[in-house]
Amino acid sequence: MGQRIVAVNPRYLRSTEVDTLLGAATKAREKLSWTPKIAFPELITEMVREDLKCADREKLIKSHDNTAFNRRENWTKIAKYT
Repeated sequence: MGQRIVAVNPRYLRSTEVDTLLGAATKAREKLSWTPKIAFPELITEMVREDLKCADREKLIKSHDNTAFNRRENWTKIAKYT
């Protein structure tokens, strides 16, 4: 006990909650000849559809007096209760 097994340089850590994620596919297109398999409007439709499914599931769970899992909760909080 007490022996260091892994050391992590704090320089490589980032916050667990990132407010904004931005990206551009230009480099992938130019250097890898990459093209997306799904158009942006289709991606948005799919994301909204999945969010609505989650909302419906949570509503159903709550309607039966059970606690719905908040998917935005920190997993470390949940791990200590299991």
